Amino acid sequence: MRSVTEVISVVVVDDHPLTRDGIRAALAQGGRAAVLGEASTVATARRTVAEHRPDVVLVDIQMERDGGVELIRYLRVYWPHVRILVLTRAPLVEVVRAMRSGAHGYVSMTVTSQELSAAVAEVTRGPVVPQALAGVLRETPREPRLTVRERDVLCCLAQGFDNREIADRLGIGVRTVNRHLEAIRDKVGTRRRSQLMRVARTLVAS
Repeated sequence: MRSVTEVISVVVVDDHPLTRDGIRAALAQGGRAAVLGEASTVATARRTVAEHRPDVVLVDIQMERDGGVELIRYLRVYWPHVRILVLTRAPLVEVVRAMRSGAHGYVSMTVTSQELSAAVAEVTRGPVVPQALAGVLRETPREPRLTVRERDVLCCLAQGFDNREIADRLGIGVRTVNRHLEAIRDKVGTRRRSQLMRVARTLVAS
C-alpha cells in the first residue's frame, strides 16, 4: 500500500497550456503529487507516459477527435498499472464513455485545488466516482471492453472490409484477424457477421 507521505507522480494530458499550468500549480500547492510530464496530443501522451511511467494520468477527454477516450483505452492495454483520472468539463454522457473505456475516476474542472489533490491521491487506492456519475453508470448499458487492436479490427469491419482486407490494412495475418474477431464475438455476444457489422458501426460511431 502507498505511504501517505509518498509523492504521487502525475502526467497531465490536456490540449490547453493554461489549463496544464493551473493543474500543475494546484497539485504543487497540495503537496501530495508532482507533475512529471505534460502532453497536448494523444501521440505525445503515449511517449510521455512511456518515459515517466507515472502513478496517475490526468486526462481531459475533450481533445482531438475522441482522443481522450482513445488514450484511455491505450493506457489500459499497454500501461495497466497506471491509474487514469478524467478531469474535464465534458457532459456526463461523455464521461460515462470514458469510464466504460477504462478510466478509474472522474472529477470536474470546477473542483478546488484541494479537491483535485485529494482525488489524485484517492484514485491510487480505488475508483473516484461522484454520486451523480455513479447513478448514470448504473443506468447506462456497459460497453464491451475491447482491446485497442480489437477496436482497430472493428473499425475496418464497419467500413465493410473482408478479413483479408482487414489484415492488409492493419499489417497483420488473416489468422490473427480471425482470432480478434472470435474474441470480439465472445465479448459482444453475437456470432453472425451481419450482426457484428451493425455492432461495429454502432461502437465506432459512439
